[in-house]
Amino acid sequence: MKPFIIFSTLFLGLSLVSCSDSAKTEHEIPVYSINVKQTPNADEVNQFFGQAQIRLQPLETRDSMYFNGEEAVVHVADGQLFIHDIAQGMIFRFNKDGKFINRIARNGQGPEEYTFLSGITVANQTIYGLNRNKIQCYDYKGNYLKTISLKHDSWQIAVRNDGTLFTATNYIQPYQFTTYYPDGTVSDFMPSNPELLKLEVSQSTHHSLKQDKDVAYFTNYFDRNIYQFKDDSVSVMATLDFGSMNIPADFFQGEDDEIGSRFREYREKDKAIMKVDHLTVTDTWLIFTPAQFDAYAVYYNKSTNTTILNKELREPYNLLFGGYKTPDGYNPETGEFYRLVSAIDLKEVVEEIAESHPDYQEKYPFLKGIDFSQVDENSNDWVMFYKL
Repeated sequence: MKPFIIFSTLFLGLSLVSCSDSAKTEHEIPVYSINVKQTPNADEVNQFFGQAQIRLQPLETRDSMYFNGEEAVVHVADGQLFIHDIAQGMIFRFNKDGKFINRIARNGQGPEEYTFLSGITVANQTIYGLNRNKIQCYDYKGNYLKTISLKHDSWQIAVRNDGTLFTATNYIQPYQFTTYYPDGTVSDFMPSNPELLKLEVSQSTHHSLKQDKDVAYFTNYFDRNIYQFKDDSVSVMATLDFGSMNIPADFFQGEDDEIGSRFREYREKDKAIMKVDHLTVTDTWLIFTPAQFDAYAVYYNKSTNTTILNKELREPYNLLFGGYKTPDGYNPETGEFYRLVSAIDLKEVVEEIAESHPDYQEKYPFLKGIDFSQVDENSNDWVMFYKL
């Protein structure tokens, strides 16, 4: 039986008790102070992103391989690119040079099919497609392998090299994080705050479950901790201190209608950071979006205690890094982050820059040798790889 961890429901600081290990004491957990209310220096922010090592990979486009980039996520595995088109319910596979290989479209009601793919992950030369209360597994060619039934409806997925599956929900449920071991053992973690269950909050974190090497990282609604699942146990990897933007400790005090009114006020007016979303964790970086409505991302360097907010970016960096445009993922083998970029938007930006800066390719060397003449509104997104 795998070790099970009981979480107390203390607000904004869930304490850990393990049956097999002594939990981390509070002073061992790093606290990262992040000022999301600061006004970024535009020159410094543009210099930071301008020094990133960027490369752009066009993706081949034909009718049979066209995906809806506005609702698509890229995954990198085994030197190949897997595009999860959420809107169409398809998976497109390209080689590292952007050449189309095949697509998987198993939409349907059959036992080897899926009705909706909220998320996928690629590991062990297998594509794991999350369809709410089950996971459909396919090989790279789209051949059905097996179905894994889930205890809960889930919307996010990660997998460890040994086949252990992690799922998380976008919605407030009694438990927010569940592990499925290869031997069939299932363990629930992260019990929701009972007050949140009363409020019937409709949504929680959306892209909060990520994997780096063999560790799963995840966040929770109304919680400033970043958690890690490592060595078959959950612990707090770090606590984020947003200063005046922290949720007050007495937030859940009072009658239910008072709490509900307070919740709506804080959420609609962005008075506090209610969630840490669009998460990517590496040895050096924490990258996330801190609030529900503000369209910006935080790049926090754990080694230097430096915070970069992407609020003040000029083109083309605004297109590449602006808004909610955090990485889709991170490849530890190459040290590169990656995400999709609209080819037509990039073409329009470059055409504008070229009018005033004919030597723009010297200023932006990642654009050297790229031919935009064949790009039109039907072109697939490109993949941007970058090192910080």
